Amino acid sequence: AYWARKGQPDSGHLFTWGGRRGGTARPIKEFKKALAGLAAKAGIEKNVTPYLLRHSFATIAWTVGLDKDIARRVMRHTTTKMLDEIYARPRPQDLVEKVAAFDFD
Repeated sequence: AYWARKGQPDSGHLFTWGGRRGGTARPIKEFKKALAGLAAKAGIEKNVTPYLLRHSFATIAWTVGLDKDIARRVMRHTTTKMLDEIYARPRPQDLVEKVAAFDFD
């Protein structure tokens, strides 16, 4: 929804700060410390990075059926190859559910 409100840009920074009331919008470049602090506060011991969030977004988008081309454009990829080969992975519980559909008896 945010991407659509921004006019569905296909280049540049999507998330910026400032720029209201005639100011200059600047890209959000450094939020790793804030992200790490929030992860620690939430009790997440794994190193949470912006890159990890890309995997989460792609997987969630794939799981809920978001069109691959839309996800590709939001993530700023030129093709869907990266989504197909790297990011879009089914959740383990989804795999268990699908395999359970086979009758092995």
